[in-house]
Amino acid sequence: MINKIWKILLILIVFSSALFAQEKGNYLLSIHLRPGLDFDRFENLQIPIYHRLPEILIVEVTPEQLPLLNSLSVDYQILDVITEPDDYFIVQSPSAKEISINPEWGDILFIHPTAVILKVHLMNPANFVESDYRVTSLKRTPWFF
Repeated sequence: MINKIWKILLILIVFSSALFAQEKGNYLLSIHLRPGLDFDRFENLQIPIYHRLPEILIVEVTPEQLPLLNSLSVDYQILDVITEPDDYFIVQSPSAKEISINPEWGDILFIHPTAVILKVHLMNPANFVESDYRVTSLKRTPWFF
């Protein structure tokens, strides 16, 4: 009986530590660049920027930086918790036509009138060869203001 209790406790500890570790990951965010945003204070946060779309920044933040964004009244959307083997791609249409993404290509994280951000677990370039979309890897090499 005691062995069963210890086994259950061990299982609970393992699962709770896995959940806790998952919450500690960084976040991929979209930030809306609205008028009135205090760019000086925002720049001081040194948030890595990975891509810029019209009026939108795609950034990575730590859980500790989220309250700082809230204190600046930054309009943001959490797109994903960043995990290592996954890749992110920006799909853009060279014309003004609407982008149509096949769900088999990856998880759609963000839709913008000019682009879609995909999370791809296993990249298959053949998915995009026959389309006229411009596909760019979202490089995890940040730039700052």
